[in-house]
Amino acid sequence: ENTVTDVLINNLPPKEAVYKVINNLYILPADMSFEMYDDWIKDQYNDSLSQFKYMKEKLEPLFDEFDVIYLDVPPSISVYSKSAMYIADWAIVVLQTQVKSMRNAMQYLEYMDFFVKEFDTNLYVAGVIPFMLESGDAVDQEMYKQAQEIYGEHLIKNVVLKNARLKRYDGSGITMEKTKKGLLKQWDRKSHELFISILKELEEHENWYAEVE
Repeated sequence: ENTVTDVLINNLPPKEAVYKVINNLYILPADMSFEMYDDWIKDQYNDSLSQFKYMKEKLEPLFDEFDVIYLDVPPSISVYSKSAMYIADWAIVVLQTQVKSMRNAMQYLEYMDFFVKEFDTNLYVAGVIPFMLESGDAVDQEMYKQAQEIYGEHLIKNVVLKNARLKRYDGSGITMEKTKKGLLKQWDRKSHELFISILKELEEHENWYAEVE
């Protein structure tokens, strides 16, 4: 199976590393080999801008192939995450309702603001998605209230709650199991309905930004 490492380091055409998951959903996978990318790209280019442009040029053949492309990056600052900031139009931040996650999210957004000014890019925050580990826990509730105060309208109203189906997706991938009557099983249906609601909220935020601009 080809991965993003083959595309960025081994010059594989990106279309040859894209795989269909379900209808209208495709993935360009990564594996542990991608960990070497930061060191590799620094050996090829000394300046940050050239490093960012390299990734953009490599992925560019996909831009006209898909309606929307999501770049999944860890909540840390690396050449890869900065390249994603350079390429992207929008950023979606996932926020766990925990003290450490709240602090990290604020630092990440502050760096993003610095990055936009430093490299003159057009990157906006489409939304902050709250993820509650324990919906009935007092700490989670307090962190959620703080998130509402800090992020205001940026905070997505739909809250993702920890559940067994989402945990299973980590191993099985996204599933759409059906009953004998051909309907989505309850937990898949609830998960997909939540994702669709979040997507609609993000689109509303993007449309609002477009009107303001």
